[in-house]
Amino acid sequence: MFERSVSPEDLARLKAHREEADRLYNEALTALDGAQVRLPELPHPPPALDEHQITPLNQGWQILDGGGPPAASGWRGRLAGFI
Repeated sequence: MFERSVSPEDLARLKAHREEADRLYNEALTALDGAQVRLPELPHPPPALDEHQITPLNQGWQILDGGGPPAASGWRGRLAGFI
């Protein structure tokens, strides 16, 4: 026949010891969680570009009709054309 080697008092003592160890472990985890550094919130991104103003500005920045300086004549013109 099987005979139990631990008494009910031993089982109760072991259970109380385990519950105490679990409580201490949970308190340690809670303290560790509270010690973590929290990152600050990132700022909001800047607003999107205003396309209805950018397009007219990009089209109106050229003030010369030819789109650039007038072409030089002679060897300077040939050099400027090459560059």
